Amino acid sequence: MSSSDAGVVDARGEPSKQPSKRSKGKDTRITKDSASVEDRLALLEDILSKVGERYTEMADTFNAFNDDVRSMEECVATAMTTFRGELEKLQGNITRRDEERTKLIEELVTRVDEVEDLKTRVTILEKAGVKRGEITYLAAIREVSGEDLEEEGLQR
Repeated sequence: MSSSDAGVVDARGEPSKQPSKRSKGKDTRITKDSASVEDRLALLEDILSKVGERYTEMADTFNAFNDDVRSMEECVATAMTTFRGELEKLQGNITRRDEERTKLIEELVTRVDEVEDLKTRVTILEKAGVKRGEITYLAAIREVSGEDLEEEGLQR
């Protein structure tokens, strides 16, 4: 051991209470370094705390988002069920209206046929020169077609 080291350690092997000149500079630097490490440790702990808070906030936000998505999925499923029901009603109404339209067209065709038939009757009566009540429709048809009216016993 050197003489400068002997002053630093006592007989029991413990360092002396007063550091030597050489170790005073090291102690200051160690103190500065340890303070710096403590500051860094405190800073890291603070950062970890803030990260934990942010993680908690993000987890809460994510869970809320998942809840909202589930709720939206349920709403969409309900809306789709309602839409299907309304679509089925609409298809039923369309089918019913198509059937009604077909019936109306058939009735219209029947009425048009009746009108055409009436026009034909009027034309036949006009050609036969018939006035109301003088001759029957059947007689007028025969007269126009050239058949003898006397076969039926009808006269003009």
